[in-house]
Amino acid sequence: MEQASPDDDGSVDERGLERLLGYALRRASAAMMADFGEALADHEIRPTQYAALLLIRDNPGIRASEVGHALAVKRANIAPLLGDLVMRGLVDRSPSANDRRAHPLRLSDRGEALMPVLADRVARHEAGFASRLSPAETDLLLDLLGKLWRMGDETPPLPTSPPGATVAVKK
Repeated sequence: MEQASPDDDGSVDERGLERLLGYALRRASAAMMADFGEALADHEIRPTQYAALLLIRDNPGIRASEVGHALAVKRANIAPLLGDLVMRGLVDRSPSANDRRAHPLRLSDRGEALMPVLADRVARHEAGFASRLSPAETDLLLDLLGKLWRMGDETPPLPTSPPGATVAVKK
């Protein structure tokens, strides 16, 4: 039996891989994260750091454990991530007046000032990818991805289209 090899032009048949959900998700994620990294590179903000800043902005007083849970980051990894944001002056963490063991998180003045700049860049990054899809396709993709990443969560999935509804997809 003859061994399969790339075509003369160097291309490799990836059709088998392209039908694997995990492979497609990994490739899409890699493309988005590379672009995201470029969008925020001059501020040295990684995707998980931005997500943490966004959660802290939207939930002043949130605890580190809550940030870790929301981002699915292990306790051992959330402390250094938040510690870096504190050290860079983007997040304030001080003992609670009610419970000295608790250290609620808030954006610092510097963090508050930086968030609109970061949010604008992230919005442009997201828009660049979303422009390849119709609004209905974007909504459908987000619904479907939400079903996948919430697997195993005790939280019920977010509501999607009504039963029996179909979404027209442009080809």
